[in-house]
Amino acid sequence: MSTIALNDQEFLDFYIKTLELNPPARSVSISNLQHHILFANATFLEFIGLTTEEVIGKRMRELDSFIAEYAGQSLPMAEKALAQDKHVRWILQITKNNKQFWIDCYMLRLKNPFNGNLVGMTSNLNWARISSPMLNLINALNKKLLIVENSNKNILNGSLSTQEREIVALLAIGKSYKEVAWILGSIHNQEFNPATIATNVYRKIFPKFEVSNLSELITKAVQFGILDSIPESFI
Repeated sequence: MSTIALNDQEFLDFYIKTLELNPPARSVSISNLQHHILFANATFLEFIGLTTEEVIGKRMRELDSFIAEYAGQSLPMAEKALAQDKHVRWILQITKNNKQFWIDCYMLRLKNPFNGNLVGMTSNLNWARISSPMLNLINALNKKLLIVENSNKNILNGSLSTQEREIVALLAIGKSYKEVAWILGSIHNQEFNPATIATNVYRKIFPKFEVSNLSELITKAVQFGILDSIPESFI
C-alpha cells in the first residue's frame, strides 16, 4: 500500500488551498520562514484595507497600510514563534482612523507533517475584549515587556502557577499587595487577602527565582521571559 507524501511546497499549497475552500471567520494569514505573506483571508484583507495582490509576497513592513508601522513589534514575536513548539500570544495596541484598538495576536509555527520540516507560520488576529479596568494595566505592562532569550526560561515558567504568574505581572508594573488583591478579586470574582499574597510572594515565589526582594524579582522575571506575554486572565 503506497503512502502519499508531500514536499514542503506541496504541503504549503495544500494547506493554503484548504483555507481558501474553508475560510476561517477570524483574521488569518500564512507566511513563510522569511516572513513573506503567502495567504491572507478576506477578514485580514478587509481589516488592513488591501487586496490579495497588494499583500502576497510582501512582508508586514512593506505593506501600504497602517499595519506596517507595527511590524517592529510583531517581528520579534514572529521569530519567537518560529523558534518554539508552543504558540506565542500577546496584545497589540493599534491606532486606526484616529481610534485605538486592541488586537489579540496568536502565532504558531507551521510544520510539514510528512517530514517534520518547519515551513512557515500561521497568524490569527482577533479583536480583544478587554474590560476598562484592565486597559491601563495592559498598557503599563506592555512597556515592561522585554524579550530576553534564556535557556532556563521554560523550566522557570513551568514552576509558576497561573496565580503566581498573575501576581508577578502585577508587581512588575508597581502594584501594591492591596492593589494586587483587589485586581485578582475582580478578575476571579473571589476575595484575596493582601497579607496572604505578600506571604506567598516571600515564601513561595522568591525561592523559585532565588531572590530576596521585589526589585530582584522583577529583574529576573524580565530576564527569564515571564513578562513576554500578558496572563490570559487579564484579557
